[in-house]
Amino acid sequence: PLRAIFSDIDGTLVHYAKDFTKHGIRLLSSDETALTAIVENENGDRRKCRLLPSSTMGPACISERTIELVDELRVEHGVMFCVVTAARKSTMVSRWDLLPRCDAHVCESGSRIWVNGIPDEVFANQFVNVCGPMNREVEGADERMEPLWQFYRKLRERVPGLTMDS
Repeated sequence: PLRAIFSDIDGTLVHYAKDFTKHGIRLLSSDETALTAIVENENGDRRKCRLLPSSTMGPACISERTIELVDELRVEHGVMFCVVTAARKSTMVSRWDLLPRCDAHVCESGSRIWVNGIPDEVFANQFVNVCGPMNREVEGADERMEPLWQFYRKLRERVPGLTMDS
């Protein structure tokens, strides 16, 4: 029996308006204050969506139907659901309440894990010398001195116009 699902976020659960037309979808309306949107497919079927913030890729949508299906898997079938993303902690935190309820959240390519909403600091402490402490409040990349952030600044300087999530 199915016991767990691990899902990426971007392009799997969440889709970006910039990619809609190539999939026959159009964004009919969006309300950035209410964080809601309506999308329509080429057959005229409409879906209510949640609008997620993204600092690098523009507006993103997750359908309410997706939320319902994940809830059904978890509640009615006992399937654990985990989202896994390379996105930064700041992005995950800003999206947390808009994503389906999850048993675990993983971000920063696996260096940050929350199980049932509780951070796994023992695991994260393995990476503290590279990317910093998990409990550090979100702050600008220029204030972070760990090697990961030194590399971030170097990359930002060497690749003009590169949009990076920090």
